[in-house]
Order: sequence, then structure tokens, then C-alpha cells
Amino acid sequence: MTDLHAFLADPAFLHVLHMPGLELPQTRAQIAGIGLRPLRWVEWLVLEHTATAEALKAEFEHGRHSFAVVERTDFTGDDAQAEAMGADDLAALQRVVSALRLVKSGDLLDPAGSVRYERRGSLNRRYVGHFGRQLFEPEHARTYVLGKADVVAAEVIAADLAHPQVAADRTIRLAIRHFDASYDHTLEARDRLLHLFTSLEATFGEYKKQARPVTGASLGQSAAALCPSATRAATTNFLDDKAQARGLRNAVAHGDLDDRDPAQLDAAVERLRSVLRVGLRGLVRFAARRHGSTVTLDSISAGLGALPPKAAFQHVLGHAAKGSIAARDLLAALSA
Repeated sequence: MTDLHAFLADPAFLHVLHMPGLELPQTRAQIAGIGLRPLRWVEWLVLEHTATAEALKAEFEHGRHSFAVVERTDFTGDDAQAEAMGADDLAALQRVVSALRLVKSGDLLDPAGSVRYERRGSLNRRYVGHFGRQLFEPEHARTYVLGKADVVAAEVIAADLAHPQVAADRTIRLAIRHFDASYDHTLEARDRLLHLFTSLEATFGEYKKQARPVTGASLGQSAAALCPSATRAATTNFLDDKAQARGLRNAVAHGDLDDRDPAQLDAAVERLRSVLRVGLRGLVRFAARRHGSTVTLDSISAGLGALPPKAAFQHVLGHAAKGSIAARDLLAALSA
């Protein structure tokens, strides 16, 4: 990738988006066609061109900020094309952010809340998000360290998220959207938990016994079916116990959290995210790779292959929880 300043005299189209919190241990990374790299201060100075750029020189010299840099060699100079390219980049970047959050823990904030830049020929454009340059502050830097293995994992997840069976399913998008919403740095733990419990039930089915996809398989047992055997009991207990997640879910729903220890709420946020990472990775992989698996699904339960992807996934989890070897084998294949 050519350095940004090389484009200053050329009629190219550049889209540069701040990635609040992301730290790259290597010079560059590429995920789903999006190039990630630090900008040199002089490059950012050209794009930012405000007093803020002078004030944050030290931040850039210490490499505290990473950016998504999209270079378009096929740009013809048309405004409509620029708008379409920018929209495509934002959609692809959101998939990358979601994928990185599904890989591991770490506070990776929404780039849409920061500042993004376009350079077309000699023209700079700045688009300031809701939080703007506040997200360049040191407290929002280096909260998600990207390793080489993370790049490989995120590439796979981002591809699954872009799959038509996933992108077109509003119920899957709902589960992912609420998981992502829990990363809003302005929210209190109770609001993060509200998003996470919404995502939890959208992923694994409702807590209510009469609404369970497979009778006799609780939410905790179904979620644990995706876990290694050594952690299944602990996952089931955490999710189903009224003294733990289930009771907390009811307290969140009724706004009854005043007597809860804030540290315990923060711990619950992280544990629910951990459960959801496994569940959502399994869900999007199942939906993206379901084609051709109708016979396998029908061998688990008659008619299962005709269900929509998320409903079929929840049924597979329930049958695996109740001991179906075929269902367990299918889930093991998803994790391979």
C-alpha cells in the first residue's frame, strides 16, 4: 500500500477512518479488503488540517492511533461514485469491527462515532461523528491489541457476516447489533446488560420454557452445547441459575439493579460477551455454510432443514443438549 502523502498530487480517492482503541503490533493488517495501519502525523495533518492536529502530534509519534485506509484505484472522479464507494467502505468496516469483537475481548469503539476523511485529488473532506475528536484522547487508545492470529480469525468471521444468508436475516442482524451496542463507551453496565440479554435470547432462544425451540433444553444447556465439555456445566449453571445470569436478566428487565455491586455487573457484562462470542460465531457460520446440509439437518429432526437459518441453529443446539450425536457432530464441524 502506497503511503498517503504519495496521493497528494494524484486524482485518487482515499477513505480514511479512525479505529478508536485498535493497536496494531505490526505495521499493517488487511481484513476483508480493509487495510489497517497507523498514519504518520504528517499524513494525518494533511487530512485533519486543524489545531487539533498540532495538539495530538505526540499521540501519533507514539503510534497510539490506527486507521482503516481504503485506496481506490478505480475512481473516475464522479461524486455519485464517491458516495457509493464511501458507503461500501463503511459497511465493510462495520463487519470488520463486529468480527474483531467476536474474536476476543477488548474495547473496540465504533469508528462511526469518530472522524473519517476522504481525499479526492487535492480536496479533503472530514465527516465528524457523534463523539468526534474526543475519541483521539489517550484513554480510548490501545484497548484492543490485534495479533496475527486475530487477523486470520476475523477474516473468516467477516466473510461469514457478509454472506447473503446472514446479511439478509434480520433476526441474526438483531443479535449482532445488540452485541455491538454493548460496546458503547457512554453506557452504564445496566444498559450494556440490557443489550447483551437481548442478544443472548436472540441467539439462543428465549428463557421461557414454553418458548424454547426444543422442549426440555434450557437456554443455558443449549448455549453450553457449543462449549468444550470441560466448561459446559459451568456455562449452563451461569446462564440458568436465578442467582446468576437468569436472575440478573429479570432484574435488568424490571430496572431492579440499585442494590447490585457495580463490579459484579461489569463482570457479568464480560462473561455474557464471552458466551455470545461463541454463540454468534457459531450462528453466522451455520447460516453461511448451511447450503447443502438439509439432509444432515433432517437426520437430526424431520423438517429441520426447512426452517430459517437461526431457527434451525437453535433447534440443533437444543437437540445437541439433549444428547443427539448428529447434532453434536454438526456443531463440532462448525468449530473446526
